[in-house]
Amino acid sequence: MPRSSPTGQTRSDATRAALIAAATEVFARSGFEAVGTREIASAAGVHPALIGYHFGGKEGLYLAVFEHIASAMGQRVGPALAGIEAALAEPADPAAASARGLALLCQLCDAMVATLADEASGPWGPLMMREQQSPTPAFDLIYERFMKRMLGAMTKLVRVVDPSRSEAAARLTVVGIMGQIMVFRVARAGVMRHLGWQRLGAAQLAQAQAAVRENVQRLCGPGTLSEGPNGGPRRRPSAPQRKLRG
Repeated sequence: MPRSSPTGQTRSDATRAALIAAATEVFARSGFEAVGTREIASAAGVHPALIGYHFGGKEGLYLAVFEHIASAMGQRVGPALAGIEAALAEPADPAAASARGLALLCQLCDAMVATLADEASGPWGPLMMREQQSPTPAFDLIYERFMKRMLGAMTKLVRVVDPSRSEAAARLTVVGIMGQIMVFRVARAGVMRHLGWQRLGAAQLAQAQAAVRENVQRLCGPGTLSEGPNGGPRRRPSAPQRKLRG
């Protein structure tokens, strides 16, 4: 019978977790190609052969890292997503649907900002950036396991807020929203320097969430987008524009 720790984790589970944690840091720092199994094993404090035993090799360990990221993001954002999906499945008063949709969208954005601003997600930025630039099966994994569900829910909410918006326009709106959220992880150093922040604590997080919510309200309000010539969105003035005088 496998030995377990006081927390109920077996030695095998502990080894697997240590390898995933070490690999996350090492892959984030150096990339997949530049890393060898010995370096990862050394960082985890285990024998290199255990990578093959638990994951079948370096590729399997790399995928396990993204499984872990998808699972961690799901745990943080999953409850908000589940609540939103349940709300979308229920009939709503048309008069209140837009306001409710906006509140739910902002709730989801709050959860995403908190997750990506957390120090624990630090190594995720470089990993996800590399996969966005040069996708591998790891990108497929995290997209199917987490991103697809989240982006789909956000797109539905944008169309609840503004029913006149097309599917294509709503999807592009979501891309814009996600850019504002992801920047707190993938461009963290520049964000912190620009804002004059030394740390991203509770007060700074609240400011970031409030700023994203305000921008989401502006992006998603009815009448802010119209169809462009190629089926994409084109910003529509909310009030008559003043003509410039020569």
